[in-house]
Amino acid sequence: MEQGLVQLMTRLFKLSNLKEGETVLVFKNPVFSGAAVSEGGRPPAHYWDAFQIAAESIGARTIGIDIPTGAMKTGKGMEDFFPGLADIMKKADLIINSDLYQTVHNEALKAGARSIMIGGPTTGQMRLGPTPEIRRLSLKGAEVVRSGKKLRITSKHGLDLTFDKTGRKGQAGYGAADEPGRWDNTQCGQVGCAPLEDSANGTLVIAPGDGMIPLAMFAVEPIKCQVTDGKITKFESTDGVGKMFEWFLKKFKDDRSLSTSHVGWCTNAGADWAAGFVERNGMDWETKLGQTLLAFGSNIMDSPAKYCGMGGKNDAASHFDIGMRNVSFYVDDQLVVDGDSEKLTPLVS
Repeated sequence: MEQGLVQLMTRLFKLSNLKEGETVLVFKNPVFSGAAVSEGGRPPAHYWDAFQIAAESIGARTIGIDIPTGAMKTGKGMEDFFPGLADIMKKADLIINSDLYQTVHNEALKAGARSIMIGGPTTGQMRLGPTPEIRRLSLKGAEVVRSGKKLRITSKHGLDLTFDKTGRKGQAGYGAADEPGRWDNTQCGQVGCAPLEDSANGTLVIAPGDGMIPLAMFAVEPIKCQVTDGKITKFESTDGVGKMFEWFLKKFKDDRSLSTSHVGWCTNAGADWAAGFVERNGMDWETKLGQTLLAFGSNIMDSPAKYCGMGGKNDAASHFDIGMRNVSFYVDDQLVVDGDSEKLTPLVS
């Protein structure tokens, strides 16, 4: 076990306020967004040892649970597989690598548990790890989103989508679960929200070079879709990646997989578009400063923390994130990200 990896995990735990006497619950075999694709969607196996050593160095207790991939289904999949799991999660102080879109995860957060995702290559953890600046930018942006009602994203490629987020919270991702009920991803740097599920309308254009994260691919040609009342109603792309995008969303045979999930912009200056592809690390495409992140599918993850959670109503079995470059982002008609430069405006910087 590399000493540097243990030191890294110890730092990440301390940022999430792990203290002596607390209990750390680790899901050793999850499938979650942001894990290294080379690991089949799972955190590297040697992380488990580092988790144990790091927690023990702080004086915390560690419990590990294996949940089969088949049980990781949106809604009650984990609870159906292990009926007593909810009580265990509620009693944990810090949960590592739980599936996000599970009712038991929401219940644990409501009970005061903190929850973080730690996965992907170690180089990604080092490059994308929490900083005070990521925290500042994410919280400032989340406050702007929280207070707004109408969102719009546009690009020179023809993208033009509007969303209504009235009553929905603002989400800030900055890499630490540092208060009761908070979830985060240690490779984060995001601002976002879950718009009302039937509110998105306009033209979706995924431009060449945009990251199709579950497919671990870049778009090659423009992928054009029509979005009406929150759902993709028409796929117009003949490109191979575009066809795979359509296949992925339709394979679940559930219109909710075609529904917008969340939208926002990214705040992590350490993210590297090319490194994300070389290292098979989708979080580089989900967090790069100044880009937009748009997703379709499930959005039920919620938390009692002020700037954490989506609070959506869509419990589809799928979730598809798209990292989009050179997109202009507006909140209540005020420009917050300039798509030409990918710079944040003073309103959110």
